[in-house]
Amino acid sequence: MKTFYIATGNLDDWKKQMANPERQWRKGYSAYELANTWIQTNGFPDKVQKLFDDSQFKTMTILFAFPEYQVHLNNQRAPSQNDLFILGKVNQDLVIIMVEGKVEEPFGETVKDWLNESSEGKRQRLAFLEETLQIPASVSLDNIRYQLLHRTPSA
Repeated sequence: MKTFYIATGNLDDWKKQMANPERQWRKGYSAYELANTWIQTNGFPDKVQKLFDDSQFKTMTILFAFPEYQVHLNNQRAPSQNDLFILGKVNQDLVIIMVEGKVEEPFGETVKDWLNESSEGKRQRLAFLEETLQIPASVSLDNIRYQLLHRTPSA
């Protein structure tokens, strides 16, 4: 796991953090557009700030933002790659936000479809997510988007 971070002041710095920049870094695609939007703003982009305006997060300030932040969940082989990790502050409270950038692509398959080709690794990952999020066995996750479920504990 990375423990040192280099300041990201422009798009080229951000691109260097990408797992696969040749495949992921193109205008009109999520990684590039997310980086371009956040680099150009001072604080939260307008659309994000608008979500916070009528909430306790209205006055949140960004302390640090880490592009392509990796979090190891239930194994050390493949970390979860978060598009942007934000450490913010509201009054005296720290807030962690993980941003998943999307342009036109969906949030992926449902848990039911993800488990369609079930493997031991997938079953272990799902059990880890259910335990970490304290989801009772009586709750069906079939129609939840796996990517959103997976991203939640990485925060």
